[in-house]
Amino acid sequence: MLYKITYEEGRCHNYANSRKDLLEWLGLLKDEVITEIKKIAKNGNTEIVTDKYIKRRDGHGRLYCGREEL
Repeated sequence: MLYKITYEEGRCHNYANSRKDLLEWLGLLKDEVITEIKKIAKNGNTEIVTDKYIKRRDGHGRLYCGREEL
């Protein structure tokens, strides 16, 4: 499964090859505003999964992934 992480209002993006890589990228991008996370299947189908991984942004711009603060 491939994930595309879009941030900085769509100006920048990175790809993650697995859920584990995605979580690592989210940790590295903790100071950025994540615009969208899209899951891309091998057959080309896409699904927006931003809400699944980014639960809340507080007033300090911290990203929360599930129960863990990144």
